[in-house]
Amino acid sequence: MAVDWWGYTSLLVIAILGWKLAKAVKAPASALLGPMLLVAAVQTTGVSLPNLPALVNPLFQLVLGTALGTRVDREKLVFLKDMVLPTLVVVGWTIGTTALAAEMLVLTTDLGLASALFGATPGGIVEVSVIAMSYGADTPMVVLLQLVRMILVIIIIPLWVIRTFKSETMSEQAATREMEDSTAPSAKWQPCPEVLISGLIIGLFFLYLGFPAGPMIGAMIGVGASNVLLNRHADIPERWHQWAQIGVGVTVGLQFGPEVPHQFASLILVIMLFSAVIVLSGILLAFLLKSMTGWEFNTCLLCAAPAGLIQMVVVANDIGVDVLKVVYFQLMRLLTIYLLLQPLFHWYLTKV
Repeated sequence: MAVDWWGYTSLLVIAILGWKLAKAVKAPASALLGPMLLVAAVQTTGVSLPNLPALVNPLFQLVLGTALGTRVDREKLVFLKDMVLPTLVVVGWTIGTTALAAEMLVLTTDLGLASALFGATPGGIVEVSVIAMSYGADTPMVVLLQLVRMILVIIIIPLWVIRTFKSETMSEQAATREMEDSTAPSAKWQPCPEVLISGLIIGLFFLYLGFPAGPMIGAMIGVGASNVLLNRHADIPERWHQWAQIGVGVTVGLQFGPEVPHQFASLILVIMLFSAVIVLSGILLAFLLKSMTGWEFNTCLLCAAPAGLIQMVVVANDIGVDVLKVVYFQLMRLLTIYLLLQPLFHWYLTKV
C-alpha cells in the first residue's frame, strides 16, 4: 500500500502552524490545542487528511507517560495517604453527573437511551464510541457530544485557571518550575536505560491489556516506580514531549468530519447547555476538593475537569500545576467509567 506522503506532509504543516498560532496568542497547552483545533477546522471543510498509522498514537502516549514518570519521587507521593474520602467523592460525583447529563439528553433530544448514556459519559472519545457502536447507539452523535465537551473543557478550564484564578502562588509555582528546569541536572537528557526500559515494558503491557490510555499510564507507572525503588532518575528531551503533545492534538482533530457542523447546528442549544452543565459540574467538584484537601484551586480544577485523561495531563503540565495529583484523580474517574459505569450501562440497557 502506497504511503500518502503529500497527505502526511500537509498534516504536519497544519499541525505545526496550529501550534505556532496557539503559542503566539499564549494559549494554554498550545502544542495540544493549536494542532487539534486547526486540524479539526480543515477536516470540517471536507478536505480529507490521512489518518495516522495505528502505532503512532501509542508511541505518543509512551513518550508522554515517560515524561510524567520522570517527575515522580517519594516526596511527591505523600499526598496519597489522605485520599480515601476525596476519591470516594470523585467516584460518586462521576456516576451522579453522568446519570444527570444522560437524563437531560433523553428529555431534550430524540436520542435513544444508549446514545444519551454514552454521549454523557466523560470518557475517551474512541473507547466510548466503540462501546456505543456495539449497543446500536447513534455513534456520530456520541462522537460529537464527546468532542464538544472535551474541547470546551480543554479551552474553558485552563483559561479559568489562568485568567480568573491566576494567584500569586501559581506565579511562584511557574517561576520555581522554570528555575528548576534551568538549574537541575535533569534538565539535560539523562537516558538511564533501566528506568526508561521499565516504562517501555509496563506501557506496552498496559497496551496489550487494552487499558484506556494504557501506554501513557503504564509508562508513567514504570518510570515513576523505577525512580522510587532504584533511587535513579531519567529524563527525555523536551522536544520529544512537545511532539507527543502535537501528535495527541492531531489525533483528536482528525476525528472531526464535514458532517460535524450540520450535526452541531441542528442541536446547538442542547449541546451547549449539556456542555455547560458538565463544565459547571467540574468547577463545583473542584471547590469541593479544595475544601477537603486544602490544595490550590488550580490543581483541584484540573483534577476535577471532565475531559480526557491525556488531554488534562498535558494541560496540567503546561500551566504548572501538580501533575501527579491531576493524574491520580483523572485516573480514578477513568476507572469509575470503565469498571463501574460501563457494566452498569450494560445491565441497564439489557433490561429495558
